[in-house]
Amino acid sequence: MHAKPPKTALPKTKPPREQSPARQRGGQPGNRNGQRHGLMGGQVPKGCEYVQNRVNALRRNVEDAVLAAKGEIGIVDAAAINSILKWERHGLLAAHWLRHEADKLSPGDRLRFSEAIAKASDARDKSIRSLGLDRDAGDNVLDALYARLPAPVENTDESA
Repeated sequence: MHAKPPKTALPKTKPPREQSPARQRGGQPGNRNGQRHGLMGGQVPKGCEYVQNRVNALRRNVEDAVLAAKGEIGIVDAAAINSILKWERHGLLAAHWLRHEADKLSPGDRLRFSEAIAKASDARDKSIRSLGLDRDAGDNVLDALYARLPAPVENTDESA
């Protein structure tokens, strides 16, 4: 009998894959990956997934409004957006639990849930106002002070 020589393990290498010019790597045009600011608001409890969907829709609307008004989302704007989302989530969860657990709650507990909903709404609105989206750019005093005046128009009419 002939003994087989031991197999030596050669590293498998794949030939380099050529990139076709039609394929783009990374995010596709129009996605929101570049807008993510890394601030996370947490997850919702089981059975409240609809709350997360509503919060995500609000996030997209607020981000679109900030981009339209300012052209970018800065760190202060990102923090305000994060606060908006947390307060919205808090209010929606309180409303959910009040709606589904009201028969198990005392009148005082129901009032506390109701108060939590109102406070969350107020805090959310304050955070939205902090973005300054409702101000007209012409209302900014500093911009008005430092705006360049138009150059005087010279009269080029020869008959004058």
